[in-house]
Amino acid sequence: MNYKEASKVLMKMQRSNEIIFRMAISHLMDVGIRHLTDENVEYTCEEIMKQDDSHSIMTNEFQCEIVRAAAKIAKIEHTLVLAYIAKNIKYDVGLEGLKTDEPMKVELKGDGYDDNGNLYYEYAYCPVCEHEYEVDYDDYDKFCRECGQALDWSEVAEN
Repeated sequence: MNYKEASKVLMKMQRSNEIIFRMAISHLMDVGIRHLTDENVEYTCEEIMKQDDSHSIMTNEFQCEIVRAAAKIAKIEHTLVLAYIAKNIKYDVGLEGLKTDEPMKVELKGDGYDDNGNLYYEYAYCPVCEHEYEVDYDDYDKFCRECGQALDWSEVAEN
């Protein structure tokens, strides 16, 4: 299979269901190509279907769709899959409403009071991924080290 053929298969899968496609790629990267054999996939789906999904955010059927989609992607030469991802997948699309270039205020956590009775803030957190910063010791990064969200430190400067 060449890139054009692989791209056609992957694009069809992506257009069919963007969420399953993205989750399948994530699953593929997590478990690895060699583990996604037809035998392993069917066994995994059988085990998934035995579980009680009443408290899960995904139904058992949806989980099996992800595993099967990952197995389908795994059958394509990995360099072609990676080339397709690099060329066609926008990484921030799945984070609805997130505009990483628009600063969001860090969330502050106080753990004591100063001599004047004002709350003393020791920690600040990224509002998106909750990466922790020590207020008095860490640099006030313009962008979060973990998720890339632009950060607004104005409340920290005021305190």
